[in-house]
Amino acid sequence: MSRKRESLQSRIEGLRKNFFADLPGRLDKIDKEFHSFLLNPDDSVVQKELHREIHNIKGTAASFGVKNLSAIAVKIEPLLKVVQKEGVGLEAAIVEDIRKLLLQLHLESEKASLTKISDTFKKLGVPAFELETENITESQKKDNKLIYICDDDVVLLDNMKIQLSCFTYLIEGFSNSVDLLKAVEKRIPDVIVMDIVFSDGELEGFDCIRRLHSLYEQKIPVIFVSGRSDFETRLYAVQSGGVAYISKPFKIMELIESLDVIFTSHSLESYRILIVDDDPQIAEYHSLILQDAGMSVRTVTAVHTILDVIHEFKPDLMLVAIYMPVCSGPELAQLIRQIPEFLSLPIVYLSSETEAKNQFSALKVGADGFLTKPIDSDRLISEVLLRTERMAVMRSLMLRDSLTGLLNHTAILKALETAIADAKRRDESVAFAMIDIDHFKKVNDSYGHPMGDQVLLALSRIFMQRVRKSDFVGRYGGEEFAVILTNINIENSKKIVDELRQAFQEVIFNSESATFSCTFSGGVAIYPECDNVLELVEKADSVLYEAKSSGRNRIVCRIKERA
Repeated sequence: MSRKRESLQSRIEGLRKNFFADLPGRLDKIDKEFHSFLLNPDDSVVQKELHREIHNIKGTAASFGVKNLSAIAVKIEPLLKVVQKEGVGLEAAIVEDIRKLLLQLHLESEKASLTKISDTFKKLGVPAFELETENITESQKKDNKLIYICDDDVVLLDNMKIQLSCFTYLIEGFSNSVDLLKAVEKRIPDVIVMDIVFSDGELEGFDCIRRLHSLYEQKIPVIFVSGRSDFETRLYAVQSGGVAYISKPFKIMELIESLDVIFTSHSLESYRILIVDDDPQIAEYHSLILQDAGMSVRTVTAVHTILDVIHEFKPDLMLVAIYMPVCSGPELAQLIRQIPEFLSLPIVYLSSETEAKNQFSALKVGADGFLTKPIDSDRLISEVLLRTERMAVMRSLMLRDSLTGLLNHTAILKALETAIADAKRRDESVAFAMIDIDHFKKVNDSYGHPMGDQVLLALSRIFMQRVRKSDFVGRYGGEEFAVILTNINIENSKKIVDELRQAFQEVIFNSESATFSCTFSGGVAIYPECDNVLELVEKADSVLYEAKSSGRNRIVCRIKERA
């Protein structure tokens, strides 16, 4: 069993122990609240608190695998609603039924707390993990992805190695399948780019990959490249386990785009999930499950802090309990929806409420979904991923340039405004670089607009591969780009942008008529020397013009002169 799996189980078991340790106190509180309710049945505050406590017991017990305890709470909840609605005097028999069920809660609590700990995880539905090995490859230790390329065209092989290296991939090339198989024995790559036709046989590429897949349980993503593009060959590629197929002669950006798709689909985005639940144990339980799946999770049990947390944490999705003191889930959703910048924030209820009428009523105030406790861990992960990915796509369509995938003009300026505000609060610096591709009109005129698009795509990929996760890149317009570098001084910002320039000028573009390369010029300005968005943009644009007029293919930065 992996260390990751052991850690998750031990932490969840710790939560389960805490649940049972707190349970007697929670049940005593329920008894007192029920007694107060009988003395004053019209007290709405006592009514809500009693119902909330029973509701939480129902959901938390089920999530921790204590189904019998949850089942008793399930029986109590509708009886409480009847009593609250019709009055104690009218339904004395129901009051007696509630007393008996509360007694059963105490008895079942004592019995359940004696359950063997080793039985817990059979009930929890925690997803299994594959065994982890001690021999972790270098490519797994680094962000750089390892690509094996196998092609008997040595010139094409060398060209692909040079081109892909510009995008921070680690590249190893092989001219025959035998050497490729030997290399895989020593180190498994992240992707294999495989030719089909070799001197050994017409379909040697397919045969090699099939042998690999039969030898290794881990399926390595394969991109087939070939001069053949007929239906039968493409079908063989699919049947041999290929995830992409590129016809020769191909453009380097076709391969880059295929790699982007593979690495996007094979890596779990670290989505930010905010859990709002007044029950800290169940909030932490769901948090552990989502964290173990690779997500970044924050829990809130005191709803009055929620606005500060949302501003600071910037969640991609909120999971919200319905029944909470001070502010219910629907009230919280309505409050959040009244703030314009949070209108698109996905809000999903996570509650043991099962009545369709109540669920629908809660959804009407602006929530996006309803998940019922207890929820299987696999389903919780898949539901959260599905909804966050869907929202990420929608946001991307609104904020990103359709060609390059970078932030559009409006979004990059908004990001700069936010970066400056954060820098003011943290007493940090922000660098803003304006970048313009040199002689881009000549590229379009000489090689056509489709080739010009390939140049724009290449530069955008270099940006996405090489800037830090805390930085932002946008297409400012046409062949002009903008880069925001956070928490950095002017010297280091110039160094980073200059490294981008050097990487871009090494990319070789192949058109039908010629082979060529491109360069760009850049201007860098920095906050707080320029103390607002307008001044920062104007300064960066000014030094960009200086870079263009002084010879191009260079980066210029100037610190504002103080009076």
